[in-house]
Amino acid sequence: METSIRALHVHESDITKMETGSSRYIWYFIRRNMNVDILHSGEEIKIGNSIFFSTNLKFPDIRGLNEALAPLKLYYFRRSLKEKLKLLEDRYDIIHTHTTLVLDYVPAAKKPIVLTSHGTSDSEFKYATILGRLRFQYEARKCERKIMGENINKIAKIIAVSKFVRDEIKELYEVPKEKLTVIYNGIDTEFYKPTTEDPKDDYFLYVGRLDKRKGFYELIEAIKELDDYKFVIISSSFKQRRLNRYAKILLSLSKRQENIVIPRNVSDEEIKWYYSNAKATILPSRYDPFPYTVLESMACGTPCIVSDNGGAKEAIGKYGKVFRAGSSEDLKRSIENFSYPQNWRKKVRICVEEKFNLNSFIRNIISTYHEVVEEWST
Repeated sequence: METSIRALHVHESDITKMETGSSRYIWYFIRRNMNVDILHSGEEIKIGNSIFFSTNLKFPDIRGLNEALAPLKLYYFRRSLKEKLKLLEDRYDIIHTHTTLVLDYVPAAKKPIVLTSHGTSDSEFKYATILGRLRFQYEARKCERKIMGENINKIAKIIAVSKFVRDEIKELYEVPKEKLTVIYNGIDTEFYKPTTEDPKDDYFLYVGRLDKRKGFYELIEAIKELDDYKFVIISSSFKQRRLNRYAKILLSLSKRQENIVIPRNVSDEEIKWYYSNAKATILPSRYDPFPYTVLESMACGTPCIVSDNGGAKEAIGKYGKVFRAGSSEDLKRSIENFSYPQNWRKKVRICVEEKFNLNSFIRNIISTYHEVVEEWST
């Protein structure tokens, strides 16, 4: 699948580290050898047909000073983004940004800008830690409000990753409805697929960070009262140099309760096995715009238990369970009462193949590119 339109994707993180869902979103274009380049905070390299341009800001990593320097880093990062985009924009037909930190560039942009909203900074701010706010969220929220407000006419199209995110944007900002479109994330169903025709079905699975926003407190509280149920917890939080308090609580609880399994250094191949053999994957987030985890689990044939404050409920349809976000008691009841006919495993797989396959996702993005470029040139 190819397009003659050349796009530059913009992200505030180092895309090569694959630490966020929005990073994976961009990688799917790279792996399909699409006509895209990247501007990110990582190194300047070439992978396949894509060039990774860098903001070239090499701030020292000084323990104890990182938080104090965060506002200054973001200030210079925004300036660097503006300068780089002004240098690069003539090479491209469209600028596709995944961050509102491009605010300084937007007013004088010469090319149409598409913004994918992976969730609103206003909502992210509510669930960020104090350090998270200092490092990023204050600045992100300020930029989002200005882009969605006084600069909205400079944004050609806003792609919301779910109806949930679209409705958030409509509620928070007076964005013209013609600028908003919903394009669900896609997933590689050739890679994510069941590894067995006879799943074990003897544990509930959690995959994700261990933090407040992901609803891990509610999951811990539920697990404490469900010692007859087995839980497998796979998290990148254990790869950090310093474990956060949720990781420490989980490790302590696992020493007292034998029903908790914490695999370490799980590969992409191995995680398919864990998805395929789980009774259900749990996504207890207090806020989650449209998590890839739900698509991965369903693609491997496993239904999900998800909270009602996010886009995951749009993915599961009638083949799963929705509980009240922030309620450990409601989550506990959902786990205890969760059962389903065996044919659900095939149905959730078919659902992902039909609604969230990678080809449809890319086709919809390309269609949006053509629409935007055509409108821009008239």
